[in-house]
Amino acid sequence: LGIALDIVSFVDADGREARVDGDYKAGDELLLSIERAVNDSGMFRLLLTPRNDPRSHHDHFHLEANPDYSEARERRPSS
Repeated sequence: LGIALDIVSFVDADGREARVDGDYKAGDELLLSIERAVNDSGMFRLLLTPRNDPRSHHDHFHLEANPDYSEARERRPSS
């Protein structure tokens, strides 16, 4: 299943692009606020950034979804 996204940049409401590969290490507030929001949301199983995985994720955010399959299990017919 493809349940992850790799994101290399974000654009704010003013049209400014913040690139993970350079701006994250410089402490870009947009990127840091997105990191905080994702971690606090509970909507993602995992967020990898240059901070916690600098070798493999030095130039992007890796967001792994946290799907809720409870409804699907409830609808499944009994065996």
